[in-house]
Amino acid sequence: MYYKPDWEKAQKRIEAWWHHEVIDRCCIAVETPRTNSKLPPFPNLQLGPWLGGLDKINEVDTDLIKRWWQDPENNYQRMLSWFENTLFAGEALPITYVDWGSMALAGILGSPMQFTKTTVQYDPVIQDWETWHWSVSDNNPIWGSLSAILTHLIEEATGNYFVGPPNLGSSGDVLSNMRGMNRLFTDLVDNPQKIRESLDVISDIWINFMEQVHLMTSEINHSGGVIPWLGLWTTGRTALIACDISGVISPDTFKRIFLS
Repeated sequence: MYYKPDWEKAQKRIEAWWHHEVIDRCCIAVETPRTNSKLPPFPNLQLGPWLGGLDKINEVDTDLIKRWWQDPENNYQRMLSWFENTLFAGEALPITYVDWGSMALAGILGSPMQFTKTTVQYDPVIQDWETWHWSVSDNNPIWGSLSAILTHLIEEATGNYFVGPPNLGSSGDVLSNMRGMNRLFTDLVDNPQKIRESLDVISDIWINFMEQVHLMTSEINHSGGVIPWLGLWTTGRTALIACDISGVISPDTFKRIFLS
């Protein structure tokens, strides 16, 4: 692997870690600029593909900002700059993915999206449960855009790096974006069954998209899967399940509605 020449050794250590074993030392992941790095220090020390170029775009040029996020070749070139200038030491791995903030599934499901110079924002869209219907068409434009970038990253990989799933978000957090936090908290009291039903729908859609991505990336990921923001690889399928809004509701409510 071009950006991880010691991948075979790292793979054995990672596999041992999954089995609660140690081969020769504990696993450690270090990402650091190469001594000949041509990239400036990352602003705010963020992890991942360099956000270079956004600072040169006028804030009122929303079309150009949106194109910066959505153009497959631009995404690939930014990733390439990151990989070329970064040393992946220990069990750190060269993993890329499409990162439009952490709630891309909300955009796929209908939330208005705001592409900005720092992130992608997903605005509430579910105003009235009586008129809201869940649906995802086969030619969904947001998934089409994400898939186009993903496909380009896969085609260019040629065994040089890993490609992970887009950051789709979790069902609970996606729903909080689509409904709005205030309305969702009221629903937890007044309409909990609607929340349960919605979580089931979103979870099924999430599983479907994640399975599509796994089938697309399994071969280049050495018959395994990766969690990009954790920098983690494993055999077979893998995903990290989280629910950030659990931190602002009671444990009882979370168990009763989100885990039932």
